[in-house]
Amino acid sequence: MLMQIYHILCVSFFILTSSPLITFSAENTPEQEPPLINVTVHSALTELNEFRPGYIYLAIENKSDTLLTINKIDVAEHPPFITLMPSAFDTLIVSDKGSLPYLSQPPLIKGESRVFPVFVKTDSQVKPGDYLLLFSVWFEGWNNGKTRTGNVLAEHQLKVKVFGENEVLGPLSNAVTFLIFPGIIMIVVAGLAWKLIIPNPDKDKFPVYLRGEKITDPRFWVIAITLSLLMVWKGYPVFTEYLSHIGWLNTGRRDYISQYGFQDIFLMWLFSVILGTMLSLFVAAIFRGSQIFSDWKKNTIFKKAIKDGDGPLEVLKKIARQGVNNSKFVEVTISHSGKKGFLIEPDEPEKKAFWIIPFIHALWGSNADKLYDNFRDYTLDENVNDLNRVLAVIQQGLVQKKHESGLTSISWASIDDYISELQEVQRSELEFSSSKKNVFLAEKEH
Repeated sequence: MLMQIYHILCVSFFILTSSPLITFSAENTPEQEPPLINVTVHSALTELNEFRPGYIYLAIENKSDTLLTINKIDVAEHPPFITLMPSAFDTLIVSDKGSLPYLSQPPLIKGESRVFPVFVKTDSQVKPGDYLLLFSVWFEGWNNGKTRTGNVLAEHQLKVKVFGENEVLGPLSNAVTFLIFPGIIMIVVAGLAWKLIIPNPDKDKFPVYLRGEKITDPRFWVIAITLSLLMVWKGYPVFTEYLSHIGWLNTGRRDYISQYGFQDIFLMWLFSVILGTMLSLFVAAIFRGSQIFSDWKKNTIFKKAIKDGDGPLEVLKKIARQGVNNSKFVEVTISHSGKKGFLIEPDEPEKKAFWIIPFIHALWGSNADKLYDNFRDYTLDENVNDLNRVLAVIQQGLVQKKHESGLTSISWASIDDYISELQEVQRSELEFSSSKKNVFLAEKEH
């Protein structure tokens, strides 16, 4: 049995290897019918925006031997912000029906070519990017004595852009996109407004990391992106809704997260400039208000802290606690009496009255050689103007008073042509000099 099987296999192998190869003739394959129409797309429309619509032309050629009718042209699903119509003057759009009918067109005769225009435009808000428009041309005709229908596909690719975006954002193209540019505009405008509103020298107090030349600082981007996200979340939708409510905008509430247009760029720029200016005004008002309050508080404290009858040491300690660290003071003259004195308060425009003092007499003990010399150095040296140093020497002198090596007494000095005690005088009665003088007169017991 095994031998018989072996012989059969050998014979089969011989027949297969010695016989010619079996081939199939092309005549055995069914002949494919040629297409009845040929569709080509012609258009110069490669970029589409709100103010730059255009045409796509579908050239359809009848390649059959009989009449052909073009029933309709379907357009595959496309973004809702792209509108297609048979012409710029037509009212029927693909968005409504899904296809463009050409029912009024006569049939195409053999070999005839005809152009079918498609008008393309966008809404006021778009999503920029590359898009493919796919057309399906439906036809009906006779071929070999029978009715034949079908469709042929054609496509056209274009780029949807926002009108004016490159022109507006072009100068910032290396640093900003439309999503985050509101925060940058607000910061830049706030810095410009700050320089116009705040006087010198405080205008230089605008944070360095928020200035234009510091746009690479991470703190700049943290603030800019935060402001931009707040604008996306609430600012811009509320702003556009308000404009629509008062009749300045007829589009209602707008949101540019998914789609935007030239109107959004314009409104966002305007809104960012307004907010940046308001932000600068708000911060400047707080800054200036804090300065005015600080000056008012300082003046009030001066008025409350210093009172008639205070001695020289009390006055010196009080003004030192208020931040005055001058051991030399501006000399003033009282106009109605001609007496002179020394101004112990800062000369600020809003002040209407000032405290002035006479010379201060310091009597040192006979053995207070070192303290006496230090006191004279601190008060007579033109390069030294430090009240705290003077007070430190006076305090040390009071401690050593008992041993006649300290300060014996400190009092107002009576000098001709000068006042003899502390006085408060109205600004209108004072004549200011431009120089500062030492008010301390030092004397040592013998």
